[in-house]
Amino acid sequence: ADAAAAELTRRIRGRVHSDTSVALANHALLLTLAGKDLSGAEAALREAIGIERALFPDGSPALGTRLCNLADLLLRQRRSDEALVVAREALAVTERFSGGVNPDVAIAAMTIARALEALGHADGVLALHRRALEVNRATLGPLHRNTILQLAYVARAERRAGALDAAIAS
Repeated sequence: ADAAAAELTRRIRGRVHSDTSVALANHALLLTLAGKDLSGAEAALREAIGIERALFPDGSPALGTRLCNLADLLLRQRRSDEALVVAREALAVTERFSGGVNPDVAIAAMTIARALEALGHADGVLALHRRALEVNRATLGPLHRNTILQLAYVARAERRAGALDAAIAS
């Protein structure tokens, strides 16, 4: 039904319309969460990204979200090199439209850190997780689920970096 909704939106609104981008992104998210047809999810996300680029040549908040979702999907497919490039673009776009203090900035920073970890690159991982933690604290508060999860990621990164005292204090 979700694929049909995306196709119907495309026919009614047109190929290059924000509603079409949303419908495609939603379809991709459902496929990704179900762990089914990841290549179909990727195709839908790439089409949604193309729509956002056509509608908003200078970028948009939705473009940052779509890019971050694509990076996450690529990580699930163990395509970490590609995910890193896409996640870096997602962060740049998201920062440009949010002023740098937005939960989406934290998500993009964490996605870059995950890609670096998957590639075996430790440099920068801890700083990215710390940045995501600070953004989450500032925007969501210290007791929000995402802030608490990010704190655990910081502690893990500190432990991996050999900063055991800092990890214990986290």
